[in-house]
Amino acid sequence: MSKLAQYINRHIIGNVFDSPTVISHYTTDRSILEYRPRLVAFPKNTTDLRKLIRFSHQLAAKGYELPVTLRGTGLDATGAAIGSGLLISTASLNRIEEIDLRGRLVRVQPGVTLGDLNQALSLHGLWLPVSYHPNATIGGLIANAPRDNLSQRYGGIAAAVERLEFVLSDGTVTELSPYSARSVRHLIQTTARRSATTTTEARLYRQLNQLLDRHADLVAADPRLSRIRTKHQWNLLPLIFGSQGTLGAITDIILHVELLPSTPRRLAAIFRDLSAALNFLSAVKPLAPRTAKLFDLRIFAQAAAHGVQPEFFGRSVPQGWLVQLSFDDRPFRANRKLRRCQELLPASSRVLIEAPETATAFTKLDSALLTYLNTDGDHSPIVPDVYLPPDRLPDFTAGLSLLEQTLSLNLPLYGSYLTNNYQVRPGFNYQELSGRQSAIAFLRQYLQLVTDCGGSVTGGSPAGRLKLAPSTTARPTDPNTKVTKSSAATAQPTVSPSDLSALAAAVKTTFDPYNIFNPDLQLGADLSQSLRHLRTHNHSGLVTP
Repeated sequence: MSKLAQYINRHIIGNVFDSPTVISHYTTDRSILEYRPRLVAFPKNTTDLRKLIRFSHQLAAKGYELPVTLRGTGLDATGAAIGSGLLISTASLNRIEEIDLRGRLVRVQPGVTLGDLNQALSLHGLWLPVSYHPNATIGGLIANAPRDNLSQRYGGIAAAVERLEFVLSDGTVTELSPYSARSVRHLIQTTARRSATTTTEARLYRQLNQLLDRHADLVAADPRLSRIRTKHQWNLLPLIFGSQGTLGAITDIILHVELLPSTPRRLAAIFRDLSAALNFLSAVKPLAPRTAKLFDLRIFAQAAAHGVQPEFFGRSVPQGWLVQLSFDDRPFRANRKLRRCQELLPASSRVLIEAPETATAFTKLDSALLTYLNTDGDHSPIVPDVYLPPDRLPDFTAGLSLLEQTLSLNLPLYGSYLTNNYQVRPGFNYQELSGRQSAIAFLRQYLQLVTDCGGSVTGGSPAGRLKLAPSTTARPTDPNTKVTKSSAATAQPTVSPSDLSALAAAVKTTFDPYNIFNPDLQLGADLSQSLRHLRTHNHSGLVTP
């Protein structure tokens, strides 16, 4: 073991490893990239985590680099859960510490998984309304802030977080939650008069206050920065959502949870063309479905070729699109909505409604999707969850068809109509040079297609190391922000993307002056540089929706 690992192990309760057998397991996440960390650490408590971060900070202050990457269960698909320095796993920080039934609050550590949390909450008739992989950690969900299928109704993980305990780059622990503007102003003024006793937290607020004052026009154009300071309140939480561990480390979380809804009932319908499917989805959206998913039927045709043939399609899977809706209202209301959906369908439509006698048919549809995701090469998502405006979806599918012909790929599209997030999963063999070259060619052209169709590559999840459109140099604005004709006419002049990037970099420096947290992620990412770390082997294990 290296002297560095030995030194750290003497000062923490947990473990730090540099053995090749351990490190090799943490060189990849769900992305197509591969980074080899120098050390892998497993802190046992918050004190361990603080010591690890403070050690990296102290090395950086002396000119030595040991960048920190935080990792939950490694489900990130943009390369944010891997790094070349000190990789810190939150696997041991996985306790559900407290459940407040009256206030519907739960306090957890960042390594708790969504599945384990909801299983524990279900015993009390509660749940965290986030539709994501059950093995995703709560810390990872906050770091990525994905727009999941339930975001339209419940607001996603960002709406659930009440308070965070957060470790800054020097190991200082601070609490992030809404504070009155008066209390923050008092903190800033007091520490300004007593600079010798200025805390890291006070310095953070003072520097952010100066940045916000100096760049008021840029702040107004940034959906995250514009929310952290209002007339009556300060709240740094919006900066943490989607930051992918580039600002600090989460050690404790208080979440607001909801009452368990009724068991969802689903409806599936087949459409011959995309426009008919989109018209139907637009018509049923006022019914407030829990989810509204759209699938290219080629997904199920490929599954049928591997023996998984849903009876719903008959002898063969037709060409077209599958729409799948779900409603979690009370039984009477759900039935009424399902009948209304049937009325909105064309007379000749093939439709399936979930009931005890059709439960197997829906299970078979789920199995077919799972089969598609795990056949014909490595189906790890290259670019998951891109945002596409509903009116540009036909243009996008036309562009996909051209991309399929150009690169000899099969790219059936699927995603959520409510969040307007979609994805394709081309299967490449990364063990072959031709497979890696094809992946790079696809990535560049796909990102450009999303941009050309008015979409956003960071609509569903942050940029990471991969979701960098060729013409994009700054973090995109929130694609869900509505702009009316009247507001567009009176809008301020467009802010330069380079200015927004510079401001975002200044905020990063305020939190992390020595740039120890994922320095080549998001703002520091370069697509060409990232692709030099393209992995040379296929990902092992089952890929799930």
